[in-house]
Amino acid sequence: MVSIGGVVVKKYPGFLLIFIGIVLLYFSFKLDVSPIVAILLLLSSLIANIAGTVVLIKLIITIQRKAAELNKEE
Repeated sequence: MVSIGGVVVKKYPGFLLIFIGIVLLYFSFKLDVSPIVAILLLLSSLIANIAGTVVLIKLIITIQRKAAELNKEE
């Protein structure tokens, strides 16, 4: 759990997913592999980046909702 602005939220691996996506993207261009493997690396990079972005958006929405609930209570 992490406290952001007085709102306690769970840790989400959004940044980790985006980092993994960037690393996969780097390897898809840098490694000397067959085109099929390169395409699979590109697709997995895209999936990891989209998943990381979705997780971070969910985190922001959760923080906003909890902050709104705290403001209503005050």
